[in-house]
Amino acid sequence: MDFNTTPLSNPHNVAIYVSIDSHESGPGNSPPSDFFSVENPHTAQRQAAGSYSGIAPMERVNAFLKTLREKDVEREVRIGALRELLDGLNRDVADPNILLTALDKLATSSISGLPLGAQTEAFAHIFAEVLKIPGSKALQDKMVHHFEGDYRRLSTWGLGSYHVVPAESMIAVFDAILSRTIASPLEERREILPLLALQLDSSHWTGEQSWAAVHGRPYNPRPELTTRFDRLLNEMTRLDDLGRAELSAELANQLFLLHCLDRTLVLNRHQRLLNYVEALPEKLQSTPRKALGRAIRWLPEHTRLATYESMFEAAKRLSIGKGEALAGLPEAMIGLTAAEQNRRLQQWKYEILPMLDLSDQEPIIAGLLAAFGELAEGNNPEFALALALDTFDRTSGGQSMDKDRFDDIIRGIRGNLIHTYSPETLGRVLDLSSGIPPSTRMRLLLDLERWLDVKLLKKTLSKQEQLLFPIQARARDERAKLAPKPRLNLDPDPLPVTWWEDPDRRKATDHADGERRRRPIVDWIKTRLGRR
Repeated sequence: MDFNTTPLSNPHNVAIYVSIDSHESGPGNSPPSDFFSVENPHTAQRQAAGSYSGIAPMERVNAFLKTLREKDVEREVRIGALRELLDGLNRDVADPNILLTALDKLATSSISGLPLGAQTEAFAHIFAEVLKIPGSKALQDKMVHHFEGDYRRLSTWGLGSYHVVPAESMIAVFDAILSRTIASPLEERREILPLLALQLDSSHWTGEQSWAAVHGRPYNPRPELTTRFDRLLNEMTRLDDLGRAELSAELANQLFLLHCLDRTLVLNRHQRLLNYVEALPEKLQSTPRKALGRAIRWLPEHTRLATYESMFEAAKRLSIGKGEALAGLPEAMIGLTAAEQNRRLQQWKYEILPMLDLSDQEPIIAGLLAAFGELAEGNNPEFALALALDTFDRTSGGQSMDKDRFDDIIRGIRGNLIHTYSPETLGRVLDLSSGIPPSTRMRLLLDLERWLDVKLLKKTLSKQEQLLFPIQARARDERAKLAPKPRLNLDPDPLPVTWWEDPDRRKATDHADGERRRRPIVDWIKTRLGRR
């Protein structure tokens, strides 16, 4: 008898085979048939989805729903089985009405039966398949109404990076949500449109990041991204001032993706956004002006300096939020030449910062810390870092630096091995970080120490680099002081102590004790047996 012959596919026994496989199969008693030789419930779900050839669509759905009764099945396995079922239905079922009926049954019965963490992803899988079918508007509305929470999570936050929904399906879901939002009342558009703009940097739009790409353009976004960006940009005319302020800030943050796609796409859209922002009330201009200032570095090179100067003059004229509006311009300096960077830094130190109130100087610290590590070679990086530290000293009132700013400093330092900083500047960084939680400070000190190790690894060091050895030793010593003490006493040669002796008052050991302590465990046992 040929035990390797696959049993005939029967719509009524698929669920039985799945049940048998999921409950009784194992390494010792699995049947020899290839059809139901499954080792665990995880493989049973995959096998159920892959054994649907020639089976009616509703029977396929019912067979999959029965696999959801299994407990302790990983989320990835359940979603993978659902994906296989959807691919099979899409491939084998030609009648749209039958396919809609099967998807309706699958959605209403399977999504709520999944763990909470998998429900939104399952909704995205099924909703994307429904969108492909002509005349499916009624089922789309039913799913949006029935699974309102999952639809809202997709609208506001998306799925993130950890999902297996195909990129084309996620784009179709994005388009459907965008169309529904555009047709919604003002309050919903004001809330959802900026969040959809935030989702434009999701992995299904940007693709995989590649450090081997053109410098400054690590992503290769899909060309369709431009169309979606423009649809959101066109909605600015239908929003109120508050909605325009929020949406313009988010779109300005996404100009980097257009820069990665095609540098010529950025200038026109940057100008359109700036026109919308300049028409806003002054109290709403600061945040979008900051985002547009940061985006100057993605403009064509011949337009950066003129745009920088015009935005700088406009921000200075604001009567409210002046510091926030200026805070994006330090990062704009990254796109300027080294000479222009030096001239602008001098301007910041001697002209701009002294005329600002302390409350307006504080936002500029973050801009300087974000920019100093990427400035051109020479004295510019250290000048910007020292300027940020000076500004922090004036605005902090003698307080220690928080962990986020210290993290920005260490990340900016270790991000470029070519730059060199003076011991005085690095010493100030260590002084200002004394109030950070020990665990965070120890991690960041280790990053700084590794950067110094690499810098000082060369055979020949300049005089300025040789001055970094005391800083390296100080960082190592401070990190050692922060290391937690071991919970166990790992002394290889402990003194034997009885329960009535005070461990803090041990007697001094003589020569005989020293000889005895060479065998601590054996002598400890003998001593206690003898005393007993």
